[in-house]
Amino acid sequence: MKKHYILLITLLLLSSIGYSQIFITEIGDPTEGSDCRFIELYNFGNSSVDLGSGNYRLQRYTNADTTASSNDVDLTGTIAAKGFYTIGVAEFNTCYGFTPSQTIASTTFFSNGDDQIELLDGSDTVLDIFGVIGTDGTNECHDFEDGRAERIASVTTGVATWNEAEWNVTGDSAVAGCTSHTNGTLAASSGAFDPGAWIGAPVTDTVVEF
Repeated sequence: MKKHYILLITLLLLSSIGYSQIFITEIGDPTEGSDCRFIELYNFGNSSVDLGSGNYRLQRYTNADTTASSNDVDLTGTIAAKGFYTIGVAEFNTCYGFTPSQTIASTTFFSNGDDQIELLDGSDTVLDIFGVIGTDGTNECHDFEDGRAERIASVTTGVATWNEAEWNVTGDSAVAGCTSHTNGTLAASSGAFDPGAWIGAPVTDTVVEF
């Protein structure tokens, strides 16, 4: 009985680790406007995960608000092991050349570069966050207006408290005191964005036979 109990605890711990290995890897706010905005998730785990049935959702805190916006996004479908999941509107295809994993009806959910984004599970536990709730991102380390925020390559799990050192951020403001913040603007048409790819994703070796 004791062995069964230990096995159950181990399985529960492994399950919780798997959940935490889905995290935000890129948030885009290209200069073309709201139609090209998107959020990208990555599953660092070794098994696919069902995002639907209330298991996962995204919510946004606008500017310096301490209460989340009412237009959160319940995720649907499945994210593959070591796979990506992108959220955008119908025009995403025009901007990036493929259909996002989840198409939502309105651009109002997406950030214009100064908001906070949370990934939560079905029990409202924060699995990952971008930005500092209660702080308007303008002229802060999480200011990615007209640019993007991309997770650094060494990250393997989400965090409940934002760590600016985990992000490479480009935005239209000159911000001091950040680990990696670049003053500039990025257009989707320039190829500067790469939804569906990430610098931290493992590279699969290609075997060539002669």
